[in-house]
Amino acid sequence: MNGGLDIAARGLAARALRASRVAIEAIAPPPEAGIVPSATPLVSGKAPASSLVTVYVNGIASGTAAASPDGTWALQLPRQLNGDYTLVARAVPASDVLAVTINDPLQPLTDYLGRAALFDMNHARGIYWTDGAGHADGADLLDAVGASVSGITAAFGGVEDGDSPHEYFPNPTFDALPTLASGLGFTASAVAGELNIVASGATNGYVSYAHAGYKGRAFKMTATARRGTITVNPPAFAHTLQGATLGGNLTSTAVFGASAATLTIFGSGAVTGSSYWGVRGTNAGDGTCYVDDWTLREVMPLAGWGDWADGNSAAAAPGWSCLFDGVLPAPPGSGNVVLAQADSGSENNRILLRLSSTGNLQLIVVYNAAVQTPAVQLLRAGVAGGEHVRVAFGITQATNDFSEGLTVSINGEPRQEYSAVNLSVPGVSHVRIGRDSAGTSVFTGTINQVAFLKGRAPGDWCEFASRLDDTPVVTGGDSYVNGANGVSLKASLASAAGLKVIDIGAGGTTLAQQVARYQAKPYLAPLRFVHWDGSDNGFSSITADIANYQALADAQGGTGRFVFLAPVAVPNPAAASNPTPGAQSIRCADRHDAMLAAFGAAHVFDPLPALQALSTGGADDLNDVAAGLVPRSCLFDASNGQVHLSGTAMDAVAAALVASGKIAAL
Repeated sequence: MNGGLDIAARGLAARALRASRVAIEAIAPPPEAGIVPSATPLVSGKAPASSLVTVYVNGIASGTAAASPDGTWALQLPRQLNGDYTLVARAVPASDVLAVTINDPLQPLTDYLGRAALFDMNHARGIYWTDGAGHADGADLLDAVGASVSGITAAFGGVEDGDSPHEYFPNPTFDALPTLASGLGFTASAVAGELNIVASGATNGYVSYAHAGYKGRAFKMTATARRGTITVNPPAFAHTLQGATLGGNLTSTAVFGASAATLTIFGSGAVTGSSYWGVRGTNAGDGTCYVDDWTLREVMPLAGWGDWADGNSAAAAPGWSCLFDGVLPAPPGSGNVVLAQADSGSENNRILLRLSSTGNLQLIVVYNAAVQTPAVQLLRAGVAGGEHVRVAFGITQATNDFSEGLTVSINGEPRQEYSAVNLSVPGVSHVRIGRDSAGTSVFTGTINQVAFLKGRAPGDWCEFASRLDDTPVVTGGDSYVNGANGVSLKASLASAAGLKVIDIGAGGTTLAQQVARYQAKPYLAPLRFVHWDGSDNGFSSITADIANYQALADAQGGTGRFVFLAPVAVPNPAAASNPTPGAQSIRCADRHDAMLAAFGAAHVFDPLPALQALSTGGADDLNDVAAGLVPRSCLFDASNGQVHLSGTAMDAVAAALVASGKIAAL
């Protein structure tokens, strides 16, 4: 929302006179042009003496205040997201209503769908947010998520999924024996509601349960366990993705004690096949041990981390995103340091952003103790000590869609994207800030902001969120912008003026489709926008086209930070040239004139003169220029139906656009 606290037309003064029993009389800070510039305004008014006033925000009780003997009361609202609200103050039996819109600049980071971050610790701006609520400071925020804190580092997680059926183990009370694999001298039986395990001298015996599927998701196994007669190297709970024998790549273990105790381990679901949970011996030894109340439940680092249509489904996880902003320590010789990490309780399954001892900034995915290829992102080599970095990445477990998997950007630079075809992404139960799961590899720089968000962010959001300032330019349009034959306006703009470019163009799209793409990305609206629907392919009426351009302008909320490039007409290089203007060049010229009339010269750029200036002087090029066309020598090749520009021609358009000063003036 762009508004603020918008007072209803009836006004506060009239309200106070009319509502003698209970009234909302004031809000502080006071509205500015009808907008309250605070997410935690103080609401005050009158009510019956010594009554209890309850204030509801959009129907939800947000707090109570006791009216004084003279009937005055006041209540500070908990932190709200920017938006429109209805406040109701109620002191039985009367109530009073006030319409408000909040617009506070100190808001948490929002994702690509406009949702607030699940967790946002922003020391630089003093924003501390999680689970839909603001907090006073970083300590209060970390306490709210149950974090363990050491210096500037923190770790938290293990939250049960509220939408999950909460029980994956088939028979936790052992009134009968569930399907378990056992071997190497281990046998199991259900006796009096307890799992009895007998070890008969075998090394690394096991009893395990196979949990099929659940890729990209994490789980917690909890059970009560005790040793019986076994005393030599007692058994332990264990989890692995490797096999039913629990024989390697153990993500976590918990050793049985002499007395019954509740033990918990965490682990990742499997990409394919099963993950395995159970009891594993550590050496040869005879004897017994006992397990009861065995549960296997889905967990995640924060409430709302993942949303599945069916909590009991083995469908792929929807993914998550992270933003890290900080100042790096001196890298060489200082050891690997972890900036942020998500894992399932060990280093065997994790996603980590780290600075290596050799000075390389990397994003690494480890699944089943194996570093995933190509998911070792060398974001930057030879990082200098004291460098300010801002990294945004989104990740999910997918099948074979290249748009999914992993995308990452540093300091607003062009994103790197990797398909999930060659990428096994583990489910995660915990996140670490400034350290790994062992509490080593500790970050010693400065942490400005760490945020975790629901869902895998698209690449353009990562470029937007990781930028260090508001200088990037967003480009939209068709293949002239997005690229064909390795030639694109986005690349030429970056080269011509050293601009950071965030591109949302897509080849083969109509103008209406381009509008929809821009409208779907409101986070890009504050940035400068350059749009080019390059050539005459799919024109509507001029009226409809101007309406679409107006929709692009409106999507910025009236800031006017846009430049529209007029479309150009191109010849067929395989056909004979003709100096007479045809229908195609006339349509393009008409649209240029209509765009100028609608938006003014400051917001419209005609690329045709820059292209015609490249004419070779040959007969065909001269005829094309006379016909109002792009000279055919500017096209990528001379094939029949070619409409795309050469690299030289595109560079000329970008250079002329930059030289016009239209982008700089936005």
